[in-house]
Amino acid sequence: MGRQRRGPPVFGAPVVDGSRRFAQAMRHAPTDSEAVAWEMLRNRRLRGLKFRRQQVIRGYIVDFYCHELRLAVELDGPIHALQQPQDLARQNHLAACGIRVVRLPNAELSLQMLLDRITPYLPSGSPTQPEP
Repeated sequence: MGRQRRGPPVFGAPVVDGSRRFAQAMRHAPTDSEAVAWEMLRNRRLRGLKFRRQQVIRGYIVDFYCHELRLAVELDGPIHALQQPQDLARQNHLAACGIRVVRLPNAELSLQMLLDRITPYLPSGSPTQPEP
């Protein structure tokens, strides 16, 4: 008998076209911006929130995902200027699953930008400073 997955419906969909293996490979070879962002987000460093990197959701891979907030954080490099229709379709698909997407340009990535962009999605009463 196969192992049953538990959790929210967004994780119950089958992963197609080897997305899971591709996501695993991407975790082992992050871009410079992804490595910087992961240092800010890993181990609940950002306001105690748990983020996953290169998370597969309904066949799409998002750079970072916080299930508690149902929030995906996408880092956009120069290639995204050429694939805006695909990015919009993907964002609409994720929105239909109840997931909000925050996009950050690689070139401007900083802890303050990350905080500024995620703060509107935090529940009231959340700490206001990142954890050391």
